[in-house]
Amino acid sequence: MTTRPSFLPLLLALTVWLGVGPRGLFAQGTDLGTIRGTVTDSSGSTIANAQVQITDQGTLAVYPYKTNAHGVYEAPALSAGRYKATITAPGFSTSVIDGIVLTGSDVVSADARLHPSVTVSVQVTAEVGSIDTENSTLSETLSPKRSSTCHATAATSINFYTSTQTSRRATNL
Repeated sequence: MTTRPSFLPLLLALTVWLGVGPRGLFAQGTDLGTIRGTVTDSSGSTIANAQVQITDQGTLAVYPYKTNAHGVYEAPALSAGRYKATITAPGFSTSVIDGIVLTGSDVVSADARLHPSVTVSVQVTAEVGSIDTENSTLSETLSPKRSSTCHATAATSINFYTSTQTSRRATNL
């Protein structure tokens, strides 16, 4: 007597998998979320190639992204937790969006508006003059205006001195 292989267990397994398997797989879902947003300037125009750093505030892991040609960024497959987005672009001030919370497979919007930055640069240069410790003479180079002021002050002092000396002689006579 020859035994024939039984297809019944295989047929049963296939039926169970087709009936429950795919639905069970799709029902599983994911626990990873997404942060996405649009970066614009103060006039509302989008900013392409802006740098976006997403920081997981629980682990301090930093994930770098860039905006596309339409100013949109997307940070997919992030674990549940609290995040911070830091957005920078040349010529604009930095924008920080704090307190982004992902739970499960959320998709959270974190749009940013960047304002033009103002850079102020001040350069101070000074020349150190030499000090002659052997000579106590003080000297200074005067401008023409300052020179005329000094001459007028000196002339007044000389006139005052001369008039004082003349009046002293007159009283001594």
